[in-house]
Amino acid sequence: MPCKYVIAMDGDVVVERWTGTVTLAELMAHKRQQALDPSIKAGASVLSDCTRATIAMSPEAISELSAMDNDAANKPKIAQYAFLVSSDAYSKAQQFANQVNQYGKSVIIFNSLEVASTWLGMDPLKVRELIEGGED
Repeated sequence: MPCKYVIAMDGDVVVERWTGTVTLAELMAHKRQQALDPSIKAGASVLSDCTRATIAMSPEAISELSAMDNDAANKPKIAQYAFLVSSDAYSKAQQFANQVNQYGKSVIIFNSLEVASTWLGMDPLKVRELIEGGED
């Protein structure tokens, strides 16, 4: 999977780094994995650094992925998303944001790690360290 993530702030924050080409199947498997991860608390925030990734998904696939955030059987734990994206991925991230906002989730798309870190209430240097050193 082209994602490495670490859990910070005692399970309240997940920091992810996506690289390479990312598919719907990989993102769905990732969401299921995090739903089962006992280290991630319900209501957690996630910061996804997608600046090194290519999101290879159609608008329909993004809708399918978004629906997972409203699936009680899947028990999604993430309450708010912060996406750090390149300009190429912005429209796809915005589509995801518009859809999951309907489920009471909060999504903000950033182009600055420092601003995204501040939004999460974390030190930007610590977040950069987590992103660069993250493990599965």
